Amino acid sequence: MAEGKTYRIALQTTAIFGGVQVFQILLSILRGKLVAVLLGSAGVGISTQYISSLVIISAIATLGLNLSGIRNIAQACEENDREKLSRTYTIFVYSSYATAALGVILTVICAPLLSISAFQTPDYTLSFIALSVHVAFTILWGNQNTILQGTKSYKELAISNLLGTLLSLLLIIPLYYFWGQEGIVPGLVGSSFVNFAVAHYCVRRLNIPIVQTSVREIIESGMEMAKLGIAMMLTSLIGNLVIFLINTYITINGSLSELGLYQSGSNITTQYVGLIFSAMVVGYFPQLSAASKDNLNIRKIANEQSEITLLLISPILNFLILLAPVVIQILLSPEFLPVVTFIRIMCLGTILKAASYPIGYISFAKGDKKTFFLLEGIGGNLQNLIASIIGYSLGGLNGIAIAYFCNYFVYFIILSIVTYKLYGYSTNKAIIKFIMIAMTSAIILIFSLIFFVHPVTYLLMFLVCAGSCIYSYIELQQRVHISPQKIIKRAVKIFRP
Repeated sequence: MAEGKTYRIALQTTAIFGGVQVFQILLSILRGKLVAVLLGSAGVGISTQYISSLVIISAIATLGLNLSGIRNIAQACEENDREKLSRTYTIFVYSSYATAALGVILTVICAPLLSISAFQTPDYTLSFIALSVHVAFTILWGNQNTILQGTKSYKELAISNLLGTLLSLLLIIPLYYFWGQEGIVPGLVGSSFVNFAVAHYCVRRLNIPIVQTSVREIIESGMEMAKLGIAMMLTSLIGNLVIFLINTYITINGSLSELGLYQSGSNITTQYVGLIFSAMVVGYFPQLSAASKDNLNIRKIANEQSEITLLLISPILNFLILLAPVVIQILLSPEFLPVVTFIRIMCLGTILKAASYPIGYISFAKGDKKTFFLLEGIGGNLQNLIASIIGYSLGGLNGIAIAYFCNYFVYFIILSIVTYKLYGYSTNKAIIKFIMIAMTSAIILIFSLIFFVHPVTYLLMFLVCAGSCIYSYIELQQRVHISPQKIIKRAVKIFRP
């Protein structure tokens, strides 16, 4: 791979899809406002219960094909074998239909249970049965995006995400306006169909043909993808279970109010950083999967992605540490100010999460489902559960934040050792340098803002944040040699016909 190409891909996809996600978040805020006005609090509650109840059904039915599909399609593209790409595409498409059908079946079977668990009455059973169509289109939509991501069709993927979000918003407004709460189910079904239709149109523009494939080959190849995907699905489910157990522990040993503070603080920390992580995976995982048989290239891609991620995330975390009280009052209310220190310590641990995140995908990209599941599904989640319980027992919410930092410190070391032993991966000196600089600036900010509360302190800390931005910009320039104007022009160019 040409020198600097990985850096450019990492920065461009992160910048472009980070911007797309910001736009989607703004549309989501607008959607939430409109739903609140048109449906009222009861309607919002019903809609929320429908969606949250079906998330697990969708996750189980997909069998993790979204990420395993990206891996297989990206590898076929890398080999520049059109016939293999068409065959992989065909198998994935038929497998997608199978998982969508599975989603319908599971939703219909579980409809009475979903109704009782969500609303404590069987009266919503028929609504959940109708929403089985929503589950099917949601699965198909996600798998269409998988094809776009695996083929590195970033223009089509960005258009699909933005246009689908916008059109689905325009669809639900008249439904909710004229039908009120009766329009919730049609609105959800219609939105998922619109998103699928837009993504499907973008995939069709790739002109990848469906080839004749035997049923046996579809089943065997589909099952092979599902085996790897199930490891991802189980990891996700275990992660959700761990979150539930931590929340329950806080509720039992503290209060619902303290749980609310914990969730709000965690959401603020992860919301901003999540933009970088989610946008990073769009370009990084297909690139990593395509190079999965070349350990030297894997190391190069993972290291360069880690560098870009750390350089982008460090200034964001520093400003969040400085402005945490302001952010809380804007997004929440003064009632949530007690989590300021919690958020600041979480930012410190997030630096190590940023360093670990690209490395964690290596085993999955190589198809090593056993190592991935043991590292991420069992080890990482169990470590998080134990650390959080001990941290809360010893220091309340701030103790959980400290445990979060310790958890990712240990996790980064374990991950580095395992990937070195199995795949020859080693972290380069630049990453260690960036971690040390990011940690140092974050620690200076946290201690200064806790122990030296004074207007002059805030001014000096603002200069530290500004210095972090300048440093990251200089380092990025040395690697990418591209100006912000060019990044903006390329982002704009993506949405031109």
